Amino acid sequence: MKEVAAELEQWLASGDPVAIATVVRISGSAPRPLGATLVARAEEKIAGSVSNGCVESAVYEEAIAVLKDGRARVVNYGISDEFAFTVGLSCGGSIDVLVEPVGALHRAALEAVRSERPALLVRVVAPADRAGTVAVLTEDRAEGWSPELAELKVGALAALGEGRSRTVTARLGERDATVFLEAIAMPPLLAIVGATHVGQALAHLAKAVGYRVVVLDPREALANAERFPGMEIVAAWPQEGLATLRFGPSSAIAILAHDDKFDHPALVAALRSAAGYVGAIGSRTTNEKRVAWLRSQGVADRDIARIHAPIGLDIGATGVEEIALAILAEVVAVRRHRGGRSLSAEPVVAAR
Repeated sequence: MKEVAAELEQWLASGDPVAIATVVRISGSAPRPLGATLVARAEEKIAGSVSNGCVESAVYEEAIAVLKDGRARVVNYGISDEFAFTVGLSCGGSIDVLVEPVGALHRAALEAVRSERPALLVRVVAPADRAGTVAVLTEDRAEGWSPELAELKVGALAALGEGRSRTVTARLGERDATVFLEAIAMPPLLAIVGATHVGQALAHLAKAVGYRVVVLDPREALANAERFPGMEIVAAWPQEGLATLRFGPSSAIAILAHDDKFDHPALVAALRSAAGYVGAIGSRTTNEKRVAWLRSQGVADRDIARIHAPIGLDIGATGVEEIALAILAEVVAVRRHRGGRSLSAEPVVAAR
C-alpha cells in the first residue's frame, strides 16, 4: 500500500469510490512481489502495479466490477498464450490478486502509512465467499478483530513486529481458510552523518526509494531545510545525534563528513548501534588511518570489519550523484543480503 499511498489519499479525499488490488499468492516467477498493489477508480484511472503491465488492464476491469457490485474477489492470472490472445504473465508463473472496494480498514492502514507506523492487514484469500480484508492491526490498536480470528493473533503480532508478510491457514467458523497477513513495515532508517553535497544527493535518492532519512550535522549553515527539504535534521554532534535514534538490522549509517572530528566519534557511535550497515566515505589510505585510530581506542577487529569503507559499490562513479547512487546501491544490497554483482553474470538457461 505504501507505493500507492499518495494517490489513494488524494482519490479518497475527492469522494470517488476506489478499488484496491493486491497480490496475495505467487507460484513460480512473477514480475511483482507479494503485497504489490494497484488502486483503481472510474475513468480508467489506476496507480501502482501488480504485474508491471502484464495483466493491469484485466485487473482494472475486475476493479470496476467490484465497485459496481461491492463484492471482493480473488482472481488468478497464469501464463499468457500469445496465440490465443489471453491475458496472463509472460514470466511463466501465476499470481492470485485480491480485488476489493476500499473501506474503513484500508483507510486505517493508510493512516498508519502516512504517519510512518507499521501496520498489518488480515486478508482472507479462500474460501472465495469470505475473500477480503477483515482486520487491521497496528502497534496500539486492532480493528475488525473478531473472535474467530483469535488463533491468528500470535502469527499476526509476529508478522507485524518483523515487518514480514506471510500466508497462514486458520479455521474461520466451520471451514479452513487461507489468510494472507500483509505486513506494512516502517520505512528503513538511513542516518547520514555530514551535510555534504554527497549527503544531499544520497538523501534525495534514499527518500525516493522509501527510506526514512535523518541528517546529522551540528553546522546549521549546512544542515538546514533549504539544503535538505523534507528531511529530518538533527543539529548535533554525531555521537549525540546517533544516540537519539533507534537502529535495527534494516537501518544504515552513512558517514560522509570526511573530517576526523566528525567521522571518528560517528564511527564509534555507529559500531555501538545495531545498524545493519555502517559505511564511511574516503580513500583507502584514509580508511587505513581510521582503522589504526579505532584500534588505538580499543575497538575490536570484528567490529571494525562491519565498516564498509571506502563506501559504496564499484560502479566507476565520478560525480556527486553517481557517488550517492553507488552508496545507496551498497546500502540496499547489504540490507537484502546480496553481493551487488551484475544480474547478467548469471548464465541464461534456455527453456526446453
